[in-house]
Formats: sequence, C-alpha cells, structure tokens
Amino acid sequence: LLPGETPYTFDETNFYLPAIRDIQATWPRFDVSRNSLSATAPGYQYVLATLGLATDSSLLAFRLINLGISLLLPIVLWFSWSPATPGAVRFWSILPLAGGCFFVRSACNVMTDNAALLGATVALALVLVPRFEAAIGGSGLAAAASVAIRQISVWVEAPLLVRLWFIGRRAPWWTAVLAPAVVLALIVTWGGLVPPAWRTHTIGLGYSAAPYQFAVLAVLGGFFLHAAGIDWRGALRDHLAWSGAAIGLVSALYCATSTVYDAGRWGGYFWSAAERLPVIADRSVVFLLLAPIGGAMLARLGHRLWVQAGPALTLAWLAAFGAFFASGILNRQVHQRYYEPVMLVLLMFWLALVSDRPGAAPVNIRPLLLLTAGQVGITLLTAYGRTFGYF
Repeated sequence: LLPGETPYTFDETNFYLPAIRDIQATWPRFDVSRNSLSATAPGYQYVLATLGLATDSSLLAFRLINLGISLLLPIVLWFSWSPATPGAVRFWSILPLAGGCFFVRSACNVMTDNAALLGATVALALVLVPRFEAAIGGSGLAAAASVAIRQISVWVEAPLLVRLWFIGRRAPWWTAVLAPAVVLALIVTWGGLVPPAWRTHTIGLGYSAAPYQFAVLAVLGGFFLHAAGIDWRGALRDHLAWSGAAIGLVSALYCATSTVYDAGRWGGYFWSAAERLPVIADRSVVFLLLAPIGGAMLARLGHRLWVQAGPALTLAWLAAFGAFFASGILNRQVHQRYYEPVMLVLLMFWLALVSDRPGAAPVNIRPLLLLTAGQVGITLLTAYGRTFGYF
C-alpha cells in the first residue's frame, strides 16, 4: 500500500471504480466476465453504475450512494426486533456493528461488503423472525441478491433450508433455488467460483479461518450473553460448553495460526496480536487461548436459544453460524473484516430471539454499551490514528 492508503481505498481505486466506469461505458450491455475486476460477483457494481447515470458519476457521488445503502442495514436490524422492545435495547444492540470500523470503512468507501451484508441480513430476518414467516419467500430473493454481490454469501441458504423443512409442504420451496442458481451461473460463466485471474489468490482452503472465527466469537459473544442475563461462570458446569471448547481447541491445534501474509493470514486485530505474542510449532497462543472460549461460547448460545425459542429457530440460527464458518474456510484469505460484521448480526438476532419470549429477563444494555465504546474507540483509532501519528 502507498502512504496514506488503506486496503479499502486500494480496492476502491483498483477494482470497484474501474469496473463501474467500464459498465457505464457499455451500459445497458453487461458482461459478467469483463466487468468482474475483483474476486467477487459484479452485481453491486451494476447497481452503482446504473444509479450513477443519474449523478455526475464522481467518486463522491458513488461514496454517498454506498453510504445510503449501508445505512439501510441498521434500519433492517431495528425492525427485526419485536415492536414491544424498548428503543434503547434496539439501539445499543445495533451500534456495536454500526460503530465498528469494518462497517464504517465499508460505508465510507466504494466497497461491496455492506451491500452484501444487507442482503444476507434481510434473508436472515425473514427466516429467523417469526412474525415475518409469511414473507419467507423473500428470503431467497434477498439471498440471491447478496450472492450476486459476493458469492460467498451462499451460506445464507443453510438457515433458509432448515426453516423451510420445519414449515413443511406449505413452504415456498421455490425460494431455495435462487441463490444456488446465481452461484451456478457464475461458475458456468467463469469456469469456477471466482474469475480466472483470481484463482491462485483466493481459491484454497483457509483452515485458520475456523480458529479465527472462534476467537472473534470469544470476544464478542460474552457481551451478548451478559446482555441476556446469562452468567458465563455457568459454562464451567456445562458439558456442552466443554465439548464446544474442545472443538475450538482442536481447530486451533489443527492448522497453522501464525501471521503469514503470503498464506492469507493477515488483516485483523488477532493477527496483529499473534505477530507479537509467542508462537508454538506455528500455533499462536492467541488462538490456543481464545478458540476454546469461542467454542464454549457457541455451545452456551445454542443451548440457551434452544430453551427459549425452541428447535426450529435454534437449528436455523446454528445452521447460519455453521454455514458461515464453513464459507470462511473456503477462502484462503483470512481477514477479520469478513467475519466480525456477520457475527455481530447473528449475535443481535440471537439476543432478539432469546429476549422476545414470555418470562425472559429484560435485556441488560450495559454490556452492549461497553462493547460499543470499544468498537467506536477502535474505529476512531484505526480511521484517524494515522492522521495524528499514532501508527
């Protein structure tokens, strides 16, 4: 990267803006092969190029359009809560995502991250929020839109299939074929999951994504557990939690977790920590410690959701988490910005599901306040730290 440049401005300048300009030059004729300058599907570039025809097509115009689309995400999350939920609970459950540096940076630059996450979040809302069940057919449409922006979003198909299974014969099964159809069309067009130019860079199994995702969950999940009134110390007597911890530990022992740029193991707080802390046989102590905690956390989250919301919603939520974890392994680039925003969305849905039940404890917003303070602090430091010479 050049001085003053970030991965976001680099991708914006070298991949997304040139693709948008190229699409506008031949609009309305689209060419998926020619317009895919990045490793992702060009669906969002088509949207921006079309909307840009009504503006001066400047960088500022595209950034403002992207910002407006990004702001739809917290609005969707707001209305995913029960109407009876206090506004303070909704606000502070969403702000850890909306104030996080990965969301903010993707909103302020021409990037595909937030648009793809918006589609995935709409798909999840229609699957996980019981009062939206009548509109579950729209979940497949939202999933297909997300896949057309970032094909890795096909993980949203898993919770949809689980919910359709529980609904039974009256379920709109046609919606389940839309996202896979988009993926199949991309494979036929490109001859693979990504354009040919990107296969050596992105294709491959990034096993270290599993311990990294467990580490992210270990840090974030505790705030939501406490917000739901669950005492973390109870995990010490929970066999499921110990089983989850064992799975997390195995994931951290199975693969190398040292920071290596060429192997795709870079881009995130935990990689920075792993670079500075001890490494044993190519296994960082960062993940040897955090991955078991994350595994135990997932078990605790799933168990409480089962008790509070029942098997149908629990299995759909766990399917979303499992499929999302698996999708991370399919990309050899293991970057935190691929995981943290989605995980915060999944945790917010979890909190909404366990608290929207008769007899459920009121949501304690203090842990969410603390998490928000940390997220906003990191955002300010990473976004503006270079300006003031901090790093």
